[in-house]
Amino acid sequence: MFLAYTLSFLDRMILSLLVEPIKRDLDITDIEFSYLLGAAFALFYTGIGIPVAHMADRYNRIRIIAVGVFLWSLMTAVCGVARNYAVLFLGRMGVGIGESALSPAAYSLIADLFPASRAARALSVYSIGIYVGAGCAFFLGGAIVGLVASMDTIVLPLLGKIRPWQLVFFLLGFPGIILAAIICLLRDPRSTGHHADKVEQASLREFWRFMRSERRFLFCHFAGMALFTLLGYGFLGWAPSVFIREHGWTAPEVGSAFGVVVAVFGSLGLIAGARLSEWFESRGVGEGMMRTLLIGSAGCLAAAVTALFLPPAGKLVAYGALTFANGVPAGVAIAALQVTAPARLRAKIASIYLFFNNLVGLGIGPTAVAFMSTRVIGDESQVSLAIGLVAIVAMVPAILLFRLSYAPFVRARGKAL
Repeated sequence: MFLAYTLSFLDRMILSLLVEPIKRDLDITDIEFSYLLGAAFALFYTGIGIPVAHMADRYNRIRIIAVGVFLWSLMTAVCGVARNYAVLFLGRMGVGIGESALSPAAYSLIADLFPASRAARALSVYSIGIYVGAGCAFFLGGAIVGLVASMDTIVLPLLGKIRPWQLVFFLLGFPGIILAAIICLLRDPRSTGHHADKVEQASLREFWRFMRSERRFLFCHFAGMALFTLLGYGFLGWAPSVFIREHGWTAPEVGSAFGVVVAVFGSLGLIAGARLSEWFESRGVGEGMMRTLLIGSAGCLAAAVTALFLPPAGKLVAYGALTFANGVPAGVAIAALQVTAPARLRAKIASIYLFFNNLVGLGIGPTAVAFMSTRVIGDESQVSLAIGLVAIVAMVPAILLFRLSYAPFVRARGKAL
């Protein structure tokens, strides 16, 4: 599941290093490009996720995941044939449809394999794929861009002439098809042994009853994490452009430096978040998971604002700190839902969480940064200032929401025990 999540983020974030060549070849603006980073992907990723989660509560989760991996990998390769904005937009929609099959089913599957006391750690290991995948997208993407940069056009059998950035999509699409075949060899633990008794399904009435009874906790959690994710996707989507536009770095230079920063510091943040949550748990702090989310949000805000006053090397360090803080809540946030929801509702609750999280975070985050730079600041080169402004607008209310979630979380978890 970690490998699948890594690959999904590699395919999802590779666009961040291809901003300039795609804008040039397709003659589009920053705002239009931001739709490729966010809205095109999120439109179907969020909408399809809910019915897929319903299927994951009823049918074989391994097969659902394998089909999803195959589909998004195929659609990543399809992006390589795009010769205009509309086709590339549709290709990104297809990637979103495929990726919607992964997380709801994976969350439910992992929760079946580990006790509640280890849920945050297990889900954090899975979620490390976010940062390893994004880091690989920057690192490998930068290397590939550098390798093919000297090529004007490339000729492929059947497809004819394509641009170098199109070749990048072809190279990234095929490994997923192999991974889908490997996933097919796994077994869903729910269909064998002592997990077989979990196939009984919750009714829709039970689902809505849970949503109503825990509405205060769910609202604070969903809204806070949506704002948190808005900054995360906006930052990851545009951070490479900070160094390219403001400091004159090349795409390979950004890819090698920023890719390592994202992979290392994001992964460490996830591990630190899980351990911090467990530390709170060991000391009987009932709202420890929510405290962890608040601490991560505060760290993101501090790092994004500090980066505004630093030279390139210092800014890279500050963005490493931002990536670390952004990783802290990733596994803990979904673990908080897994320990408050009945086992039969886990995939459905996860899908609702992902719906709001990605509709706001992924759908709006990249566009929010582009809007800040082009419309509010009025200068497309001021990307770091745009990221800082988005951090202030998103993290201040997120911190407040996580603080308000303390008591409702403790009550919801007490009912689930």
